Amino acid sequence: MKVVIFESAKQDSRIKTCRDILTDELTKGGAQVILPFTNEEFDIRTFVNEGHSIKLDADLAISIGGDGTFLYTAAVVKDSGIPILGINAGRLGFLADLSLQETNDAIKAIVENKFTIEQRSVIQVEMDSPIDLHVPYALNEIAVLKHDNSSMIEIETIVNGCLLNNYQS
Repeated sequence: MKVVIFESAKQDSRIKTCRDILTDELTKGGAQVILPFTNEEFDIRTFVNEGHSIKLDADLAISIGGDGTFLYTAAVVKDSGIPILGINAGRLGFLADLSLQETNDAIKAIVENKFTIEQRSVIQVEMDSPIDLHVPYALNEIAVLKHDNSSMIEIETIVNGCLLNNYQS
């Protein structure tokens, strides 16, 4: 099993310790751990917002941080189908809901391949304008903001290839 680990830009000792423990234990369990960004200056938010991308070859992605880190991990994973495990190193996590204290059980489940995957939808945005979308994928929401002086826009919403509705806004 190949596991890629992404972490919050807030490089506090808890996140580093969690990453190190995950890496050691998963490797001991026979997994190949991929740490695509290990320098202290890496910021997953900047990476995604500047439109960078990487080709991921992994069976599982682990996001260590909070919900923000989870959402940015989802933007990196895109529509690859790689499941994401969110480990919450912050205060409250809705998406990254596994606590740091629960990581040992999670490592055991991963190594023993005894886990289930919840299917979630990925949202993709396509535009007919020359505006460059750095991140055309999202997990739970997309904001459409007005940047020029046009008065109305039309949003065509398609779900599973079928027209849901046209919104004027």
